[in-house]
Amino acid sequence: MDQILYGWLLGLWIALTCHSLLRDGIFEHIDNLVYKKVTYTQQALNELFWWAVILFTAALGIMIYVYYVVNASFIVPQDWETRLEAKCHLTISFMSFSNASLIEGGIVALIFGAYQGALALAQSPYVLLPIDWSTIVLRAVVALILMIPYLIPLSVSMDT
Repeated sequence: MDQILYGWLLGLWIALTCHSLLRDGIFEHIDNLVYKKVTYTQQALNELFWWAVILFTAALGIMIYVYYVVNASFIVPQDWETRLEAKCHLTISFMSFSNASLIEGGIVALIFGAYQGALALAQSPYVLLPIDWSTIVLRAVVALILMIPYLIPLSVSMDT
């Protein structure tokens, strides 16, 4: 119970900190790129691109490193698997524990791709106009379709 409460409080603290300290700056930067409120030179856009690549590579490297360290140094106790199956009615599969964490960490690639799209839009000659409701609905439908792989739980069995 202590670990659950600690994890919940830590997550809440990080979320509130990011919301209050980082949100406005990120939104302003993306608006500047997408709506061309600020004119960036090609050199500035190249620097932003390479910083994004460096941060993405570092985040991905850290996730893979942590995965290998945990996989090499920690064996999931049988008791955990038994409790998970009994209380949650889940079957233990390849997508359990650290494997699931690594796969779900791929959300970093979505963020990286979205930022690269904003940088590409900043380099294009097109200017975005205000968005109407039909565009919002269409984008929501496309986003939901793209999220289907994340919404459907995978159950890949280790038994062959």
